[in-house]
Amino acid sequence: MDDLIEGDRKYLRTMDIYDSDYEHFEVAGMNLKAQFKDERLLCAINKLSARQKEVLLLSIVERETDSRIAEILTLDRSTVSEHRRKALAQLKKYLEENVDE
Repeated sequence: MDDLIEGDRKYLRTMDIYDSDYEHFEVAGMNLKAQFKDERLLCAINKLSARQKEVLLLSIVERETDSRIAEILTLDRSTVSEHRRKALAQLKKYLEENVDE
């Protein structure tokens, strides 16, 4: 700490992270954890079909490729792409309609 300039010390802090701070999703036998800062986004994700939610979470949370998601969910890669495209369109629509919440 002595090596830090006084101005830099204000940027140092610790933050406790608890498992309860995350939303848990069961996808293809995997437990995915994600933290959402915007409650509207979580609400919008929960309105998606089960398959769209699985594809979206594997894509965004796990950063899996379409090919890998297709393998995990036993789908065609083009089907994965279509599910993600529709999911993102629905999220966008929901968030635009619920701006003031």
